[in-house]
Amino acid sequence: FVSHGSMLIAPVVPLLLCAPKFLEGSMSLGEVMQAASAFAIVQTAFGWLVDNYPRLADWNACARRVASLMMSLDGLERAEQSDSLGRIKHGETEGEAMLSLNDLAVSLDDGTAVVTETRVEIEPGERVLVSGESGSGKSTLVRAISGLWPWGHGSVDFHADRRLFMLPQRPYIPSGTLRRAVAYPNAADGWT
Repeated sequence: FVSHGSMLIAPVVPLLLCAPKFLEGSMSLGEVMQAASAFAIVQTAFGWLVDNYPRLADWNACARRVASLMMSLDGLERAEQSDSLGRIKHGETEGEAMLSLNDLAVSLDDGTAVVTETRVEIEPGERVLVSGESGSGKSTLVRAISGLWPWGHGSVDFHADRRLFMLPQRPYIPSGTLRRAVAYPNAADGWT
């Protein structure tokens, strides 16, 4: 309504503003028409912005997403090219331990050490709680153990028939049936 109403009123506004000067004779009819034409050009310019603002906002959002993707890909490329940080190796244990951390050192992707040289063996049935202050590297350690965090050195070895369950800081419940959620990460049909 506002844009359509302004389209109907807009041609009259410059004429009303120039009418007193035209009636007193200080402005010619040509100057009134020139003022009306200039007003129409300015109105069209502002109208373009109003009409195209949604498209501009969409373009801006797309450009930001592309820029964010490019920055992420550049960061990933730099991380892959950096051999100085090393990579955490994953394998199988030789002994009875369910999980074995051998000289595990976890670092951030910029090389800052989070966990230093750790040797731990977790036996079958043993439960472990990783605790510490906020930002001390608990989540990063768990990500490194699960293979989601490659930066650091040392090895994480699992027993061949491992059944390891890690409970995250923020719980994740998969969508679907309750049976599927309880069986996660295994298939729901594997349980009776």
